[in-house]
Amino acid sequence: MSAPTGPPPLPSNPDENAGPQIFGAVLSTTILAFVVAMPRFYVRAFMVKALGWDDLFMAIALALSISTTGVILASVKYGAGQHIGDVEQHIFKRGMKLNFVSQPMLQWGVCIVKLSVGCALLRIATKKPMRWTIIGIMVFMSFYTLGSMTTLFTQCKQVAMQWDPSIPRDCWAPETLQALAFTHAALNIATDFIFAIVIPIPILWGLQMNRRTKAAVMIMLSLGIFVCLAGILRVPTIVNYGKAGDFLWDSRGLSIWFVAEFNTGIIAGSMPALKPIFKSMLDSVYFKGITNRYGYAKNSSNPAAGSHQRSFSNKVFTTNRDKERLSSHDQFHDLDGSGSQRGLVLEDKPIPLGTIQKNVTTTVTQMDEPNPSKMRRHAWDD
Repeated sequence: MSAPTGPPPLPSNPDENAGPQIFGAVLSTTILAFVVAMPRFYVRAFMVKALGWDDLFMAIALALSISTTGVILASVKYGAGQHIGDVEQHIFKRGMKLNFVSQPMLQWGVCIVKLSVGCALLRIATKKPMRWTIIGIMVFMSFYTLGSMTTLFTQCKQVAMQWDPSIPRDCWAPETLQALAFTHAALNIATDFIFAIVIPIPILWGLQMNRRTKAAVMIMLSLGIFVCLAGILRVPTIVNYGKAGDFLWDSRGLSIWFVAEFNTGIIAGSMPALKPIFKSMLDSVYFKGITNRYGYAKNSSNPAAGSHQRSFSNKVFTTNRDKERLSSHDQFHDLDGSGSQRGLVLEDKPIPLGTIQKNVTTTVTQMDEPNPSKMRRHAWDD
């Protein structure tokens, strides 16, 4: 994918300018990746307190994404998305140079995202064959990305030939470069599919998690399908790239879908790490719904009860199987040590959950000053 020594009959159409589309698509996906990735780092550092190699790789990938976006947006200023006949030669040269710089950044960015996902899978993979498979794929990805970058720098006798049309061209045959580009794209799609679907599903299915948690995690991991889709949509942009010497125009689809694949990978790789945030939000909504539905806070006629309507801060829901594990002391435990708590216990009260009804024992403990550090865990966390 290198520039010719001089533009052949120059394609020209001033009315066609894909620069705004490149600008909007690249910037929007990068912002979305940033918005998803930053809470991931917060969760890992402060909520879970378990930063690992996957977080380091994802941080590097996010930094590369932001940097690459800056390079591509700058290339739009210098003719990216326009026909070569509509761009002055000195501007064309700068635009092609920026286009060249963005290519290794995108290649390594996509690879590093997968290295992050691979490290995350190694956290939960317990069987040695699966672990060695993941490690093998990570090593393979690193080597083929290195090989792809090497061909990018060695396809011409002088690297500057790829952006400076004034230097006589001496590069590999276009058919060879296109075959290498297709090979790299195919390997990317294959590894996307393996890390998004083939490996995670059997690992997660064997873990001791309730069905709701498994379903949520698998839905988040299935976002990797969109990464595969972005990679597939990038393939047609390779077919006609540079055939007429109209590189800045031909780069429009390649840039958009390559960045989409990169940023979608960051999003899909970060979503599973956000589970604690989603769980906290769902639990809060669920508790509020139970409180409103069963009248825990409807004793407004009782001044004493009304004064404590907003004091509900510890709600424990347990199934009948756990009843024997709860003594009356557990149900009316004095969380603040003052002995002033009030308890409301509903024994074996049928509570409808959608279309399913389950008999549960519900304990609601009131206290004047909630202490989150002493909150009881929910039964579904066990």
